Amino acid sequence: MKKKIYLIQTTFRDRYGILYQGEKAPFQSLALSALSSTIPGDWEKEFCLEYFENINYESDASVIGISCMAYDLFHGIEVAEKFKKIGKIVIFGGYQPYFSSNKIRHCADSVIFGHPAPADMSSLLNDILSGKLKKYYSFGVNVNFPFDYSVYNNIKLQFPPVLSSVGCKNKCDYCCISSVYRRFYLRDLDFVIQDLRSIHSFSRFACFVDSNIYNNRKYLLKLCNRIKAEKLNMKWGAQSTIDIANDDEVLKHLQMSGCKLLMIGLESLSQVNMNNVSKDYCTDNYFDQIKKLKKYGIFVFGLFLLGLDDDKLSDFDELYQFIQRSGIVVAGLNILLPAPGTPIYNKLKKEKRLRFEEDSFFDRTYLDKEICYKCYYRPNYLTAEQLESKFMKLSKKLASYPAMIKRSLSVNPVNLFTLLGLNLGYRKQYLSLERDQK
Repeated sequence: MKKKIYLIQTTFRDRYGILYQGEKAPFQSLALSALSSTIPGDWEKEFCLEYFENINYESDASVIGISCMAYDLFHGIEVAEKFKKIGKIVIFGGYQPYFSSNKIRHCADSVIFGHPAPADMSSLLNDILSGKLKKYYSFGVNVNFPFDYSVYNNIKLQFPPVLSSVGCKNKCDYCCISSVYRRFYLRDLDFVIQDLRSIHSFSRFACFVDSNIYNNRKYLLKLCNRIKAEKLNMKWGAQSTIDIANDDEVLKHLQMSGCKLLMIGLESLSQVNMNNVSKDYCTDNYFDQIKKLKKYGIFVFGLFLLGLDDDKLSDFDELYQFIQRSGIVVAGLNILLPAPGTPIYNKLKKEKRLRFEEDSFFDRTYLDKEICYKCYYRPNYLTAEQLESKFMKLSKKLASYPAMIKRSLSVNPVNLFTLLGLNLGYRKQYLSLERDQK
Protein backbone atom coordinates (compact mmCIF):
# COMPACT_ATOMS: atom_id res chain seq x y z
CA MET A 1 0.00 0.00 0.00
CA LYS A 2 1.30 3.45 -0.95
CA LYS A 3 1.78 5.58 2.15
CA LYS A 4 -0.02 8.65 0.85
CA ILE A 5 -3.13 10.43 2.11
CA TYR A 6 -5.32 12.88 0.20
CA LEU A 7 -7.01 15.36 2.55
CA ILE A 8 -10.15 17.03 1.19
CA GLN A 9 -12.26 19.87 2.60
CA THR A 10 -15.47 19.54 0.60
CA THR A 11 -17.76 22.30 -0.52
CA PHE A 12 -21.45 21.68 -1.31
CA ARG A 13 -23.94 21.72 -4.16
CA ASP A 14 -26.80 24.19 -4.29
CA ARG A 15 -30.36 23.07 -4.96
CA TYR A 16 -29.62 23.18 -8.69
CA GLY A 17 -26.70 20.78 -8.31
CA ILE A 18 -24.01 23.41 -8.90
CA LEU A 19 -20.88 23.22 -6.77
CA TYR A 20 -20.32 26.25 -4.55
CA GLN A 21 -16.85 27.42 -5.63
CA GLY A 22 -14.93 30.64 -6.18
CA GLU A 23 -11.53 32.19 -6.73
CA LYS A 24 -11.33 33.95 -3.36
CA ALA A 25 -13.01 33.77 0.04
CA PRO A 26 -12.98 35.82 3.25
CA PHE A 27 -12.73 32.77 5.54
CA GLN A 28 -11.89 29.08 5.33
CA SER A 29 -12.00 26.12 7.68
CA LEU A 30 -8.92 25.34 9.76
CA ALA A 31 -9.56 21.58 9.52
CA LEU A 32 -7.00 20.65 6.83
CA SER A 33 -4.31 22.83 8.39
CA ALA A 34 -4.73 21.03 11.72
CA LEU A 35 -5.02 17.57 10.16
CA SER A 36 -1.99 18.01 7.92
CA SER A 37 0.20 18.61 10.96
CA THR A 38 -0.79 15.24 12.39
CA ILE A 39 0.31 13.18 9.38
CA PRO A 40 3.59 11.27 10.03
CA GLY A 41 6.64 12.40 8.09
CA ASP A 42 6.97 9.11 6.21
CA TRP A 43 3.55 9.60 4.60
CA GLU A 44 3.03 11.74 1.50
CA LYS A 45 0.25 14.35 1.61
CA GLU A 46 -2.01 15.89 -0.99
CA PHE A 47 -4.62 18.58 -0.27
CA CYS A 48 -7.80 19.91 -1.77
CA LEU A 49 -9.86 22.87 -0.58
CA GLU A 50 -12.71 22.16 -2.96
CA TYR A 51 -14.12 25.67 -2.78
CA PHE A 52 -11.04 26.80 -4.73
CA GLU A 53 -10.25 23.77 -6.89
CA ASN A 54 -11.72 20.55 -8.22
CA ILE A 55 -11.02 17.23 -6.54
CA ASN A 56 -8.36 15.07 -8.16
CA TYR A 57 -10.10 11.73 -8.54
CA GLU A 58 -6.96 10.35 -10.22
CA SER A 59 -4.84 10.84 -7.09
CA ASP A 60 -2.49 7.95 -6.35
CA ALA A 61 -3.15 8.30 -2.62
CA SER A 62 -4.31 5.07 -0.99
CA VAL A 63 -6.17 6.86 1.83
CA ILE A 64 -8.74 9.61 1.37
CA GLY A 65 -9.52 11.89 4.32
CA ILE A 66 -12.73 13.93 3.99
CA SER A 67 -13.66 16.78 6.30
CA CYS A 68 -17.06 18.38 5.96
CA MET A 69 -19.53 20.61 7.73
CA ALA A 70 -23.26 19.95 8.08
CA TYR A 71 -24.27 21.48 4.76
CA ASP A 72 -21.36 19.72 3.00
CA LEU A 73 -22.34 16.24 4.15
CA PHE A 74 -24.29 15.04 1.14
CA HIS A 75 -21.66 16.17 -1.32
CA GLY A 76 -19.06 14.62 1.00
CA ILE A 77 -20.92 11.33 0.63
CA GLU A 78 -20.90 11.78 -3.14
CA VAL A 79 -17.13 12.28 -3.10
CA ALA A 80 -16.60 9.29 -0.80
CA GLU A 81 -18.68 7.02 -3.03
CA LYS A 82 -16.56 7.89 -6.05
CA PHE A 83 -13.33 7.08 -4.22
CA LYS A 84 -14.74 3.85 -2.78
CA LYS A 85 -15.61 2.67 -6.30
CA ILE A 86 -11.95 2.87 -7.28
CA GLY A 87 -10.76 1.00 -4.20
CA LYS A 88 -9.60 3.79 -1.89
CA ILE A 89 -9.82 3.69 1.90
CA VAL A 90 -12.10 6.55 2.96
CA ILE A 91 -12.00 8.28 6.35
CA PHE A 92 -14.53 10.90 7.38
CA GLY A 93 -13.69 13.54 9.98
CA GLY A 94 -15.72 16.22 11.75
CA TYR A 95 -18.68 16.30 14.13
CA GLN A 96 -21.34 16.16 11.45
CA PRO A 97 -20.12 12.87 9.95
CA TYR A 98 -19.84 11.40 13.44
CA PHE A 99 -23.40 12.38 14.38
CA SER A 100 -24.63 11.26 10.96
CA SER A 101 -22.60 8.05 10.80
CA ASN A 102 -25.66 6.07 9.73
CA LYS A 103 -25.80 8.22 6.58
CA ILE A 104 -22.19 7.51 5.61
CA ARG A 105 -21.75 3.95 6.81
CA HIS A 106 -21.84 2.59 3.24
CA CYS A 107 -19.01 4.80 1.96
CA ALA A 108 -16.75 5.34 5.00
CA ASP A 109 -14.21 2.83 6.25
CA SER A 110 -13.81 4.87 9.43
CA VAL A 111 -15.17 8.00 11.13
CA ILE A 112 -13.00 10.25 13.32
CA PHE A 113 -14.57 12.21 16.16
CA GLY A 114 -12.69 15.05 17.84
CA HIS A 115 -9.30 16.64 17.26
CA PRO A 116 -6.57 14.01 16.76
CA ALA A 117 -3.02 14.60 17.96
CA PRO A 118 -0.05 13.51 15.80
CA ALA A 119 0.25 10.32 17.88
CA ASP A 120 -3.45 9.58 17.30
CA MET A 121 -3.12 9.92 13.55
CA SER A 122 0.02 7.77 13.51
CA SER A 123 -1.90 5.06 15.37
CA LEU A 124 -4.83 5.27 12.94
CA LEU A 125 -2.61 5.07 9.86
CA ASN A 126 -0.72 2.14 11.37
CA ASP A 127 -4.09 0.43 11.87
CA ILE A 128 -4.70 0.88 8.14
CA LEU A 129 -1.33 -0.60 7.24
CA SER A 130 -1.91 -3.59 9.49
CA GLY A 131 -5.49 -4.14 8.32
CA LYS A 132 -6.95 -3.29 11.74
CA LEU A 133 -8.78 -0.05 10.94
CA LYS A 134 -11.64 0.57 13.36
CA LYS A 135 -15.06 1.87 12.33
CA TYR A 136 -14.89 4.76 14.80
CA TYR A 137 -12.18 6.74 16.59
CA SER A 138 -12.80 9.28 19.35
CA PHE A 139 -9.73 11.42 20.01
CA GLY A 140 -10.95 14.21 22.29
CA VAL A 141 -9.50 17.72 21.96
CA ASN A 142 -5.83 17.88 20.95
CA VAL A 143 -4.63 21.19 19.52
CA ASN A 144 -1.28 21.76 21.19
CA PHE A 145 0.95 21.58 18.15
CA PRO A 146 1.64 24.02 15.28
CA PHE A 147 -0.73 23.81 12.31
CA ASP A 148 0.37 23.48 8.69
CA TYR A 149 -0.39 26.71 6.81
CA SER A 150 1.13 25.49 3.56
CA VAL A 151 -2.40 24.15 2.96
CA TYR A 152 -3.37 27.72 2.04
CA ASN A 153 -0.57 28.28 -0.46
CA ASN A 154 -1.70 29.69 -3.81
CA ILE A 155 -5.25 30.55 -2.75
CA LYS A 156 -6.85 33.95 -2.20
CA LEU A 157 -7.91 33.99 1.44
CA GLN A 158 -8.71 37.37 2.97
CA PHE A 159 -8.66 36.34 6.64
CA PRO A 160 -6.56 33.21 7.31
CA PRO A 161 -7.85 31.21 10.30
CA VAL A 162 -6.10 30.76 13.65
CA LEU A 163 -7.21 29.01 16.84
CA SER A 164 -6.61 29.80 20.51
CA SER A 165 -9.44 27.85 22.18
CA VAL A 166 -12.08 25.18 21.60
CA GLY A 167 -15.56 25.33 23.10
CA CYS A 168 -17.30 28.15 24.97
CA LYS A 169 -17.76 29.21 28.59
CA ASN A 170 -21.47 29.87 27.98
CA LYS A 171 -24.24 27.27 27.78
CA CYS A 172 -26.81 28.89 25.52
CA ASP A 173 -29.86 26.70 24.93
CA TYR A 174 -29.71 26.88 21.12
CA CYS A 175 -25.99 26.29 20.67
CA CYS A 176 -24.52 23.05 19.36
CA ILE A 177 -21.08 23.96 20.71
CA SER A 178 -22.18 23.67 24.33
CA SER A 179 -23.81 20.32 23.52
CA VAL A 180 -20.61 18.94 21.97
CA TYR A 181 -18.12 20.43 24.44
CA ARG A 182 -18.86 20.31 28.16
CA ARG A 183 -16.15 22.89 28.80
CA PHE A 184 -13.70 25.03 26.87
CA TYR A 185 -10.06 24.18 26.15
CA LEU A 186 -7.26 26.76 25.91
CA ARG A 187 -4.44 26.21 23.45
CA ASP A 188 -0.81 26.67 24.45
CA LEU A 189 0.09 30.27 23.56
CA ASP A 190 3.40 29.26 21.99
CA PHE A 191 1.57 27.32 19.29
CA VAL A 192 -0.90 30.16 18.69
CA ILE A 193 1.98 32.58 18.17
CA GLN A 194 3.78 30.10 15.95
CA ASP A 195 0.67 29.89 13.77
CA LEU A 196 0.39 33.68 13.65
CA ARG A 197 3.98 33.85 12.47
CA SER A 198 3.14 31.37 9.71
CA ILE A 199 0.17 33.53 8.66
CA HIS A 200 2.33 36.65 8.83
CA SER A 201 4.55 35.21 6.11
CA PHE A 202 1.73 35.60 3.56
CA SER A 203 -0.89 37.92 5.11
CA ARG A 204 -1.29 40.82 7.50
CA PHE A 205 -4.79 39.69 8.49
CA ALA A 206 -6.06 36.83 10.64
CA CYS A 207 -9.36 35.56 11.99
CA PHE A 208 -9.58 33.64 15.26
CA VAL A 209 -12.07 30.83 14.74
CA ASP A 210 -12.67 30.28 18.46
CA SER A 211 -16.31 30.07 19.50
CA ASN A 212 -15.52 32.78 22.04
CA ILE A 213 -12.22 34.66 22.26
CA TYR A 214 -13.34 35.91 25.72
CA ASN A 215 -13.50 32.45 27.28
CA ASN A 216 -10.69 33.25 29.71
CA ARG A 217 -9.81 36.86 30.50
CA LYS A 218 -6.30 36.20 31.86
CA TYR A 219 -5.43 34.08 28.83
CA LEU A 220 -6.71 36.73 26.39
CA LEU A 221 -4.59 39.42 28.04
CA LYS A 222 -1.51 37.20 27.69
CA LEU A 223 -2.39 36.51 24.05
CA CYS A 224 -2.67 40.23 23.25
CA ASN A 225 0.63 40.94 25.01
CA ARG A 226 2.37 38.18 23.04
CA ILE A 227 1.00 39.46 19.73
CA LYS A 228 2.26 42.95 20.60
CA ALA A 229 5.65 41.69 21.81
CA GLU A 230 6.18 39.68 18.61
CA LYS A 231 5.69 42.89 16.58
CA LEU A 232 3.53 41.06 14.09
CA ASN A 233 1.61 44.24 13.21
CA MET A 234 -1.40 42.22 12.11
CA LYS A 235 -5.05 43.18 11.99
CA TRP A 236 -7.31 40.49 13.30
CA GLY A 237 -10.88 39.62 14.19
CA ALA A 238 -12.61 37.06 16.39
CA GLN A 239 -15.93 35.92 17.76
CA SER A 240 -16.84 37.09 21.24
CA THR A 241 -19.64 37.67 23.69
CA ILE A 242 -20.86 41.22 24.26
CA ASP A 243 -19.68 41.30 27.89
CA ILE A 244 -16.17 41.92 26.59
CA ALA A 245 -17.30 45.54 26.07
CA ASN A 246 -17.50 45.99 29.85
CA ASP A 247 -13.80 45.24 30.30
CA ASP A 248 -11.74 48.36 29.52
CA GLU A 249 -8.41 46.70 30.29
CA VAL A 250 -9.09 43.92 27.81
CA LEU A 251 -10.32 46.43 25.21
CA LYS A 252 -7.07 48.39 25.53
CA HIS A 253 -5.09 45.21 24.97
CA LEU A 254 -7.25 44.20 22.01
CA GLN A 255 -6.65 47.60 20.46
CA MET A 256 -2.88 47.54 20.94
CA SER A 257 -2.60 44.03 19.52
CA GLY A 258 -4.46 44.86 16.31
CA CYS A 259 -8.01 43.62 16.91
CA LYS A 260 -10.32 45.40 14.45
CA LEU A 261 -13.48 43.30 14.31
CA LEU A 262 -15.52 41.24 16.75
CA MET A 263 -18.36 38.98 15.64
CA ILE A 264 -20.84 39.10 18.50
CA GLY A 265 -23.99 37.04 18.98
CA LEU A 266 -26.42 39.70 20.15
CA GLU A 267 -29.26 37.35 19.12
CA SER A 268 -32.27 39.50 20.09
CA LEU A 269 -33.36 42.90 21.38
CA SER A 270 -35.87 41.17 23.67
CA GLN A 271 -34.68 40.56 27.21
CA VAL A 272 -37.36 37.89 27.53
CA ASN A 273 -35.78 36.03 24.61
CA MET A 274 -32.32 36.27 26.13
CA ASN A 275 -33.55 34.98 29.47
CA ASN A 276 -35.41 32.12 27.77
CA VAL A 277 -32.26 30.82 26.02
CA SER A 278 -29.96 31.17 29.06
CA LYS A 279 -27.99 34.07 27.62
CA ASP A 280 -27.23 36.32 30.56
CA TYR A 281 -26.77 39.70 28.88
CA CYS A 282 -28.82 42.89 29.17
CA THR A 283 -30.25 44.05 25.84
CA ASP A 284 -30.67 47.60 27.16
CA ASN A 285 -26.86 47.88 27.26
CA TYR A 286 -26.24 46.86 23.63
CA PHE A 287 -26.16 50.37 22.22
CA ASP A 288 -23.62 51.66 24.75
CA GLN A 289 -21.52 48.49 24.51
CA ILE A 290 -21.23 48.76 20.73
CA LYS A 291 -20.34 52.45 21.13
CA LYS A 292 -17.64 51.48 23.63
CA LEU A 293 -16.10 48.96 21.23
CA LYS A 294 -16.02 51.55 18.45
CA LYS A 295 -14.25 53.93 20.84
CA TYR A 296 -11.41 51.40 20.95
CA GLY A 297 -11.35 51.07 17.17
CA ILE A 298 -13.14 47.69 17.18
CA PHE A 299 -16.00 47.18 14.74
CA VAL A 300 -18.96 44.93 15.55
CA PHE A 301 -20.30 42.24 13.26
CA GLY A 302 -23.67 41.67 14.90
CA LEU A 303 -25.27 38.22 14.75
CA PHE A 304 -29.01 37.86 15.34
CA LEU A 305 -31.26 34.85 15.87
CA LEU A 306 -34.79 35.28 14.57
CA GLY A 307 -37.85 33.34 15.65
CA LEU A 308 -37.28 33.08 19.39
CA ASP A 309 -40.43 32.79 21.47
CA ASP A 310 -40.89 36.49 22.25
CA ASP A 311 -40.47 37.61 18.61
CA LYS A 312 -43.50 39.36 17.11
CA LEU A 313 -44.30 40.80 13.68
CA SER A 314 -43.61 44.34 14.85
CA ASP A 315 -40.11 43.52 16.10
CA PHE A 316 -38.40 43.27 12.72
CA ASP A 317 -38.63 46.98 11.89
CA GLU A 318 -37.22 47.78 15.32
CA LEU A 319 -34.32 45.41 14.70
CA TYR A 320 -33.53 47.06 11.35
CA GLN A 321 -33.48 50.50 12.97
CA PHE A 322 -31.25 49.24 15.77
CA ILE A 323 -28.74 47.71 13.35
CA GLN A 324 -28.56 50.89 11.28
CA ARG A 325 -28.28 53.28 14.23
CA SER A 326 -26.19 51.34 16.73
CA GLY A 327 -22.90 51.36 14.84
CA ILE A 328 -22.98 47.70 13.81
CA VAL A 329 -20.96 47.47 10.59
CA VAL A 330 -22.22 44.11 9.31
CA ALA A 331 -25.26 42.11 10.40
CA GLY A 332 -25.74 38.37 10.17
CA LEU A 333 -29.25 36.93 10.41
CA ASN A 334 -30.33 33.36 11.07
CA ILE A 335 -33.66 31.78 11.81
CA LEU A 336 -33.40 29.61 14.91
CA LEU A 337 -32.33 26.05 14.09
CA PRO A 338 -33.39 23.59 16.81
CA ALA A 339 -30.59 21.08 16.41
CA PRO A 340 -31.01 17.69 18.12
CA GLY A 341 -29.07 17.52 21.37
CA THR A 342 -29.62 21.16 22.31
CA PRO A 343 -31.92 22.26 25.17
CA ILE A 344 -34.07 24.31 22.82
CA TYR A 345 -34.64 21.25 20.65
CA ASN A 346 -35.75 19.26 23.69
CA LYS A 347 -38.09 22.06 24.71
CA LEU A 348 -39.73 22.35 21.27
CA LYS A 349 -39.99 18.58 21.00
CA LYS A 350 -41.71 18.36 24.39
CA GLU A 351 -44.14 21.08 23.28
CA LYS A 352 -44.72 19.22 19.97
CA ARG A 353 -43.66 22.25 17.93
CA LEU A 354 -41.06 20.62 15.70
CA ARG A 355 -41.84 20.34 11.99
CA PHE A 356 -39.55 17.37 11.36
CA GLU A 357 -38.81 13.96 12.79
CA GLU A 358 -35.55 13.61 14.70
CA ASP A 359 -34.11 10.99 12.37
CA SER A 360 -34.89 13.18 9.34
CA PHE A 361 -33.05 16.26 10.62
CA PHE A 362 -29.94 15.50 8.61
CA ASP A 363 -31.79 14.70 5.41
CA ARG A 364 -30.96 16.83 2.36
CA THR A 365 -34.04 18.98 2.99
CA TYR A 366 -32.49 20.25 6.22
CA LEU A 367 -28.92 20.44 5.05
CA ASP A 368 -29.38 22.84 2.16
CA LYS A 369 -27.02 25.83 2.28
CA GLU A 370 -30.00 28.13 2.94
CA ILE A 371 -30.78 26.46 6.23
CA CYS A 372 -30.57 29.84 7.98
CA TYR A 373 -33.79 31.16 6.41
CA LYS A 374 -35.98 28.09 6.78
CA CYS A 375 -38.14 27.54 9.83
CA TYR A 376 -38.39 23.93 11.06
CA TYR A 377 -40.63 24.51 14.07
CA ARG A 378 -43.77 26.43 15.04
CA PRO A 379 -42.85 29.88 16.40
CA ASN A 380 -44.78 31.27 19.36
CA TYR A 381 -46.34 34.50 18.03
CA LEU A 382 -45.72 33.97 14.30
CA THR A 383 -46.35 31.32 11.72
CA ALA A 384 -43.32 29.68 10.10
CA GLU A 385 -44.28 31.33 6.81
CA GLN A 386 -44.47 34.76 8.42
CA LEU A 387 -41.06 34.29 10.00
CA GLU A 388 -39.46 33.25 6.71
CA SER A 389 -41.07 36.19 4.91
CA LYS A 390 -39.92 38.67 7.56
CA PHE A 391 -36.42 37.20 7.41
CA MET A 392 -36.21 37.84 3.66
CA LYS A 393 -37.66 41.35 3.89
CA LEU A 394 -35.27 42.35 6.66
CA SER A 395 -32.34 40.84 4.77
CA LYS A 396 -33.32 42.79 1.65
CA LYS A 397 -33.38 46.08 3.56
CA LEU A 398 -29.99 45.38 5.14
CA ALA A 399 -28.53 44.43 1.75
CA SER A 400 -29.63 47.65 0.04
CA TYR A 401 -26.81 49.93 -1.09
CA PRO A 402 -27.85 52.90 1.10
CA ALA A 403 -28.00 50.66 4.21
CA MET A 404 -24.65 49.03 3.44
CA ILE A 405 -22.90 52.33 2.74
CA LYS A 406 -24.22 53.81 5.99
CA ARG A 407 -22.82 50.86 7.98
CA SER A 408 -19.48 50.96 6.15
CA LEU A 409 -18.69 54.68 6.48
CA SER A 410 -15.28 55.36 8.01
CA VAL A 411 -12.78 58.22 7.85
CA ASN A 412 -10.08 55.59 7.29
CA PRO A 413 -10.19 54.54 3.62
CA VAL A 414 -8.77 51.07 4.40
CA ASN A 415 -11.54 50.45 6.93
CA LEU A 416 -14.13 51.82 4.51
CA PHE A 417 -13.19 49.42 1.73
CA THR A 418 -12.81 46.47 4.11
CA LEU A 419 -16.23 47.02 5.67
CA LEU A 420 -17.84 47.67 2.32
CA GLY A 421 -16.32 44.42 1.07
CA LEU A 422 -17.84 42.50 3.99
CA ASN A 423 -21.22 44.10 3.36
CA LEU A 424 -21.03 43.31 -0.35
CA GLY A 425 -20.42 39.71 0.68
CA TYR A 426 -23.61 39.88 2.73
CA ARG A 427 -25.48 41.34 -0.28
CA LYS A 428 -24.19 38.53 -2.51
CA GLN A 429 -25.51 35.98 -0.02
CA TYR A 430 -28.91 37.68 0.09
CA LEU A 431 -29.19 37.86 -3.71
CA SER A 432 -28.40 34.14 -3.87
CA LEU A 433 -31.22 33.43 -1.42
CA GLU A 434 -33.57 35.71 -3.35
CA ARG A 435 -32.86 33.88 -6.62
CA ASP A 436 -33.57 30.56 -4.97
CA GLN A 437 -36.95 31.87 -3.79
CA LYS A 438 -38.10 32.52 -7.35
